[in-house]
Amino acid sequence: MIAVISPAKSLNENAYFPENLPFTQPLFTDKAARLVARLKKMTPSELAGLMKISDKLAALNAERYDRWSGEGAYPAVYLYAGDTYKGLNIGTFPLEKIPSLQNKVRIISGLYGLLRPLDLIEPYRLEMKTPVGAEGAENLYEYWKDDVTARLREELNGEPLINLASKEYASVIDREKLGAPVIDVEFKENRDGKLKTIGLFAKKARGHMARWIAENDIRTPEELKAYNGLSYRFVPELSDSRKFVFVR
Repeated sequence: MIAVISPAKSLNENAYFPENLPFTQPLFTDKAARLVARLKKMTPSELAGLMKISDKLAALNAERYDRWSGEGAYPAVYLYAGDTYKGLNIGTFPLEKIPSLQNKVRIISGLYGLLRPLDLIEPYRLEMKTPVGAEGAENLYEYWKDDVTARLREELNGEPLINLASKEYASVIDREKLGAPVIDVEFKENRDGKLKTIGLFAKKARGHMARWIAENDIRTPEELKAYNGLSYRFVPELSDSRKFVFVR
């Protein structure tokens, strides 16, 4: 069983991480390099328009792409610093459980396709919805769908995929070709008897659940139902075999 999560736009380039961890290289560095080659040709102004970001952010990312070498210095799970990663809280993760995290969690990335937590990457910004591609692909979904799906299919070998990623990123997976069941997980808040999905809370819960899966060596969907972190509980009447709903 593998859980997939989204990357983050916020990065912590000053994050501490132990230097003796078993770091790995991204699976699709060559394909990432071809995307970077395309992005390097764009001016900061063009990047701002493409990514719909400020001029300041565009200039920063133009600099990042200019100095991109393919030799990452940051393990992905330590570099990403968004809400999902606040929930995962890698800074307090037991070091003896890191191999389980490496085996059980995958990060879908607009630039790298699919990452393991300890893959060494470079700072970047490239959301999956960005309308850019390479090698004839019109967008990043076309560019990555076959590779991401094939790799997950190989790793899952028929076991369930737990989708903790946002729709933007999870959509790159071709479920018909995955050869494994997918369970979408939703986190909802009970507000005066009405259930609502609140993005900030849901993102943190996704990261916290990914941590819980790795820390407790969760192997089956039935075990997943026992998750009660951050005061959430599994609600069977709102769930089915392909969608697990947790409410607090």
